[in-house]
Amino acid sequence: MRDCKMGNSEFYVQSVKKAALISYNYTQTFDKAYTYYDLHYNNLTDEDEKYKAAPGALRSAFRISNSEGVKNMEQSSE
Repeated sequence: MRDCKMGNSEFYVQSVKKAALISYNYTQTFDKAYTYYDLHYNNLTDEDEKYKAAPGALRSAFRISNSEGVKNMEQSSE
């Protein structure tokens, strides 16, 4: 057994983004979509990409009446 902690795969950010899109658009499980959009947003380093990711999280939070999530995303995107 190796005693090391591995980080995320190079595909992690894109996979989380696709999971968010699928959850929001196809299965319409907005609570999962919010979780995935939030993960996607928090794992991005490029500010332009964060700006593009924020509306998905905001829409999902709104759909599940998560006012705290809306406030958090609003503050993060400022």
